[in-house]
Amino acid sequence: RTDNYPSEISWDLTETLTRTRINSGPTNSDGYHRASTYTFEFTLERCVSYEFNIYDSYGDGLISSEGGYFKILVEGEQVWGDSNGSGFHFFDMIDIYSCHPTISPRPSFSLTPSRESLSAT
Repeated sequence: RTDNYPSEISWDLTETLTRTRINSGPTNSDGYHRASTYTFEFTLERCVSYEFNIYDSYGDGLISSEGGYFKILVEGEQVWGDSNGSGFHFFDMIDIYSCHPTISPRPSFSLTPSRESLSAT
């Protein structure tokens, strides 16, 4: 959510290893509007590192007393940078890395009778 000085705010999302910019904003010359909420969603590759950077050209961050903040959610969980989402000066950086183990199908068991034991494979 922007504060009362949205023209000071910009951001970018970069793939860390190759430094490839995935997206950035604002995406138009009008910029953002005062005290407005913006939501951006991206599908990221699993087990790849990304970096989200948010910038404030004046150096006062997003002013929380004016309602300004940002938050990053990865698979529904909030990821934190150096700030609390508003308490930064010229920039904040958030490392994004999601490599939760993939859910494998239920293992199949087969019982093979033998004279000595039963084994599960």
